Amino acid sequence: MLLGIAAALLILYATSLAANVVWGGGYSIHPMSLVSLAVVGVAVTVLAWRWPIVGLAAGSAVLALVAVAIWSRLAWVSTGSALDPFNAIAFAAASAYPTLMGATAITVSALRLKDHSRA
Repeated sequence: MLLGIAAALLILYATSLAANVVWGGGYSIHPMSLVSLAVVGVAVTVLAWRWPIVGLAAGSAVLALVAVAIWSRLAWVSTGSALDPFNAIAFAAASAYPTLMGATAITVSALRLKDHSRA
């Protein structure tokens, strides 16, 4: 369970970092930000497929952190540092990316656990 919570915090931080890194250019969402988010998504999928219990705990913890961030109305500061972990948790309330990562981890883990139950 602790490994799942640690993975959830890492997923939340990596998602925030990937979405908020400044690449330059005149894009509203830079293509490299999307590529970075895709890499985080692949890492979440691999984690949830390889270790489904950890992925299930991590996905649930990510969704719980998103709910807490929304409920407590944490404020995300776009001018703040992308490396600030507290800003990363607040980013969960302002963006759908962390929710997608948590839902992906839960779905992949559930599919993997269902696959094990048939064997």
